Amino acid sequence: MAKPNNDSFPFALKALNSIGAGLSSLGLNLPAIDAEKAKAAAIKKTGLSDFGDYFNQEGLQRVVHAYNTESHLSTLGRLTAKNMLEDNLVNLLRVEDTIKQRPEIAEAAIKKPIFILGLPRTGSTILQELLSLDNNHRFVLSWEASEPYPPATQDTVKTDPRIAQVNKQLEMTEVLMPNLKAIHFSDAELPQECAIFMAWSFFFDHFSTMAECPHYRDWYLKADAVQGYEWHKRVLQYYQSNYAKPRWVLKAPQHIRFLETIFQVYPDACVIQTHREPYKTMPSLASLIYTTRSALTTDIDPHHVGQTELAVWSYLIQCGVDARENLNKEDQIFDFYFEDTIKDPLPSIERLYEQFDLELSAETAKAMREHMANKPMGKHGKHSYSLEQFGMSRQMVDDAFVDYRKKFNM
Repeated sequence: MAKPNNDSFPFALKALNSIGAGLSSLGLNLPAIDAEKAKAAAIKKTGLSDFGDYFNQEGLQRVVHAYNTESHLSTLGRLTAKNMLEDNLVNLLRVEDTIKQRPEIAEAAIKKPIFILGLPRTGSTILQELLSLDNNHRFVLSWEASEPYPPATQDTVKTDPRIAQVNKQLEMTEVLMPNLKAIHFSDAELPQECAIFMAWSFFFDHFSTMAECPHYRDWYLKADAVQGYEWHKRVLQYYQSNYAKPRWVLKAPQHIRFLETIFQVYPDACVIQTHREPYKTMPSLASLIYTTRSALTTDIDPHHVGQTELAVWSYLIQCGVDARENLNKEDQIFDFYFEDTIKDPLPSIERLYEQFDLELSAETAKAMREHMANKPMGKHGKHSYSLEQFGMSRQMVDDAFVDYRKKFNM
């Protein structure tokens, strides 16, 4: 293992971690990360106590166990984890209470939602941004994912004071992770992944981004996902209660593991699987994970990060390959290739709209072209990485994804 380089940290944070390391050497890991204390803190903050039928207690317990015993969290990491767990529970309580007060929310239809999934680092973020330019599409904004209560209204979605609040939080993140903007640019008014709000119920692999969580991740990869996706639907109903559009555009690469469940909960779903050569995506993903974890952990091995992500994602993608062979849903699935996204995504988007029986207006197409012209590769800095940096080789990656590469002609 190696010590992460945190030279960019402000002095106060360096001092916080230093004091915490001293206490840890005496057997005191502060602040405490405890499931029951997190629940109590959320109850105290909200005055609510009903976590509802979608709260995954085992998921919470497994995350807590991982953060306490496997994650090598720094003091800042422990503080971040503690706050994140409490925030998740607060959001869970408030969503459940809102729907309890307004039961009609849970009766609202979610029609023909679009899911973007597949390997990470395949242009899915750009694709979601392009589809969000269609005025028929609703998507969860970053500020909504971070500060969801109360749900946004159509009149204030672009002026809500929470936008500035979340952008300040993102500025702090850039201080802790100065390379993150070049790897994955964030802004309060850009679309956000479903992983954020699925994690409120403690079923989704969002927790492994900030620190290694094998105790949670191993369970999640094999778990029954129906309850998790029913919660996903419930949150969409909550979000659209004050601000609805004809259809949702949703994104999280990990959805590829649960294609069968997506079609069980959303029978009319439209699925876009994004593709890129795995030997190009895996070191990029490992670099993102390494950058994030370096800010919050005390020990990190880039080779371990790379090889772990390779094992996890080759499994996830194989699950997707197997599901597509068994589902008989190819008319509801569209394959989108990274090269087309970067070169000129409009021809593929036109075919996508045709397959899903959607209308692409000339105005929307023009907005998409303008967006791509204003978003060149490397706009926010160069992202440098290599397979070798993360303990991988081209042959190793090709072998791990052999069925996937064969099926999609790579």
